[in-house]
Amino acid sequence: MDAASVVFLNVANTYRVTWEQGITCYFRVDPAILPGVRHVVGIFPISWKFTKEYVVCDWSPMPRDYQPDQPLDNCIEFSSEFVLL
Repeated sequence: MDAASVVFLNVANTYRVTWEQGITCYFRVDPAILPGVRHVVGIFPISWKFTKEYVVCDWSPMPRDYQPDQPLDNCIEFSSEFVLL
């Protein structure tokens, strides 16, 4: 049995955040994972070891176009006011 997964798309090696922009995180969710309101997406520093070391995190938005048994493409925007890299 394969493990269900979330794959992050278009990930840059580094991010430079200005006051005008934040970071948009795109991801694809395996059909075996049911989307829910309690899922969290976070950005962590390179050397993180504990989940409490996140730079920023937020609840994953509930998709409007969810279809069971299909991969789900979703995204979350981290506002520049909350992203301090």
